[in-house]
Amino acid sequence: MFIPIAATLTIACVVGVVWLVQLNSRRAQENSRRAAIERELTDLNAPSSLREVRPQMFSIVLPPVSVRSVEPQAELTPRTDIRVVELQLLWTQKEQYASYRAVLRRVGNTEQFTIPNLHVEKNSGGSAVRVRLPAHLLSRGLYQVSVSGVAGDGAPGQAEEYTFTVGG
Repeated sequence: MFIPIAATLTIACVVGVVWLVQLNSRRAQENSRRAAIERELTDLNAPSSLREVRPQMFSIVLPPVSVRSVEPQAELTPRTDIRVVELQLLWTQKEQYASYRAVLRRVGNTEQFTIPNLHVEKNSGGSAVRVRLPAHLLSRGLYQVSVSGVAGDGAPGQAEEYTFTVGG
């Protein structure tokens, strides 16, 4: 009489252990993938890398959402020859910060990536924060980039929001 109950409990325990092992394996793979993407973003946006002009790079200037009037949504069309997309995010705030942080997310997706230690660059068109993204990271959809200033003491400053669409 106890044998069927013991067998059922044993099978339930084995199934539970297998499920937990698979769940932990998926989490570890996801954490590794995420860490690799964040390393790639950090490398692409390092000051030494931003000085390089890459031959397989597409660059687009984006005004903040608050500045846009009736301008059409900026759209990127994926091409196989493009490896890096550079966003030149116009910085319209008067206050300047020690550094800037960008947060990239695809609308409708909870995953987001943070790109720290960015800087404002001044050129003839004003001030902009350059952010480079690997093209393979961008899939079809609407993207939102939030850039905020980071004061010398680490306190967050004002933020601007930018959007663009990846077509295809």
